[in-house]
Formats: sequence, structure tokens, C-alpha cells
Amino acid sequence: MWKITIVVLFFVVRGMAVDPPKSTPASVVRDMCTEVLLKGGGQLSECAAYVSGVLDANRLWFAEMVRTKQTEVVKRSYCIPNDLNTRQAAEIFVEWLNSHPKFNNSSAANVIAWALRDKYPCK
Repeated sequence: MWKITIVVLFFVVRGMAVDPPKSTPASVVRDMCTEVLLKGGGQLSECAAYVSGVLDANRLWFAEMVRTKQTEVVKRSYCIPNDLNTRQAAEIFVEWLNSHPKFNNSSAANVIAWALRDKYPCK
């Protein structure tokens, strides 16, 4: 009886731990953003929420890298203008991904960062 319980428990726990959360593919976010940009959608769209979340997370990360004096890491990041809005960031992302379709299945958050890094590299 104990052997069966342990084997079942092993497979249940193993099954829960095997699949890490998957990131959203860039093509999915690009399609959301393209639709919103073409229709002139509002600030509360899924595209705006996603892009804004990535920008906020990267601002926090960037501030921590500067605070801890990890300048080599910061140089490989992007330095966006203070007045860049979410719509402009979404346009940059969509344009970049359309020019680099091999990254369609990459993490959308990474692709947004790469697009912004190409447009606004830190100097």
C-alpha cells in the first residue's frame, strides 16, 4: 500500500513541477497591438497593458542595475526618452517584429526589450 501511495504521489508532484509558466509569444502580442493601432484603440487595451507592464518592469530593473553600479549590464539595455508613451513603444515593437519574423515565437517581453534597445541604445 505504501509503495503505491509513494509512486502516485511522485507522479503527481512531478507533473506539477515539470511545466514552468510559458511566456506569451511575441506574435500574439503583436497581433493584439496591430489591431489596436489600426483601429486607434484606447489606453485600456490588452496591448497597452502588456507593453506598459514590460516598460514598468524594465524601469525597475534598470534602476536596480544603476543603483548597484552594474554599468556593463546597463550599457546593453535601452534608454528610452522620458516622454515615450505606450502607443509609441507598441509601434516600435510591431515594426521591429514585422522586420524580424524569426522571433515570432520568442517571449513578447524579450522582443519588446530588443526592439527598444535597437531604437534607443544606451550610450
